Amino acid sequence: ELDTLDELKKSIHEKIQESRQKMADDTFENQVLDQIVANMTVEVPEVMIENQLDRITDDFANRVASQGITMEAYLQMSGMDMDTFRKNFRDGAERQVKITLALEKIAELEKLEVTEEDIEEEYKKLAEQYGMPVERVRGYIPEGAMKQDIISIKTSQFIRDNTKANLIKPGDAEKKPAKKTAAKKSTAKAADKAEEKADGEKK
Repeated sequence: ELDTLDELKKSIHEKIQESRQKMADDTFENQVLDQIVANMTVEVPEVMIENQLDRITDDFANRVASQGITMEAYLQMSGMDMDTFRKNFRDGAERQVKITLALEKIAELEKLEVTEEDIEEEYKKLAEQYGMPVERVRGYIPEGAMKQDIISIKTSQFIRDNTKANLIKPGDAEKKPAKKTAAKKSTAKAADKAEEKADGEKK
């Protein structure tokens, strides 16, 4: 509990700083992921995009359901049918598939792993977020899908922690470029390996 005005001001300041840092981290991470996606020239198999669209649709339905609205009611209120809804998310789904392929390969290269404790903790976190029992969340999200989500989160954190932005300051133009970090090497390899995996999905 906060007992004084100074403590309240300090708490508010800390929350603002945390929010700004998160925004900066998210922006930087998205820039790195966008670069990875831009370097991937492979055509993503349709089945992978459709599967991602299924996940997006299910997640959206769960979120509106937590507010007491069915997916059918939402579509009716929005003046859309399901085909239109899925088309609106198609580009994002394709980008997410490419990102997932790249993150999976980075995780493999860097030997990042997901434990049973990680999975259980994430189920509990989602249960609290949506205000429902853990077992119900398990019914909505299979353990395999949960594991994939967690490895993506861990890999994203790895990218944030290990990849440094190349900010050029005045007078630095003639300096030698810094060596690539381990994360940058991993992302370069990941783009190539992710393409190989996507090609394998087509066969």
